Amino acid sequence: MGKLNLLGQIAICLFVLGIPDLAAAQADSFDVPLKKTVVHLGQSPYYHGGNVRVKLSCYFYSTFMVKEYDEGQKGAEWLSIVPVDARTASTCTQSHAVGEKVIEEPE
Repeated sequence: MGKLNLLGQIAICLFVLGIPDLAAAQADSFDVPLKKTVVHLGQSPYYHGGNVRVKLSCYFYSTFMVKEYDEGQKGAEWLSIVPVDARTASTCTQSHAVGEKVIEEPE
């Protein structure tokens, strides 16, 4: 019984010591955007007199761009994924391009 208890303690120690490595591996598992652009589109209609602004954030990756339109409330009003072609330059604009997939917040 003493041998099993010692092995159990060793297993627990190894598990606990491995948790920080597991967390670091998960944090590094997402691609970092090549570039990020934020376009300010005026004051938020929900916060008068404040410094909350409507913004469009664009995250550029090698084969696509993610656009996030936020009017300052909890959650974005919409997100979209835009395919990027090496021959055409993608710009961070509120209008939707051909082939852009828009995901709207349900009402």
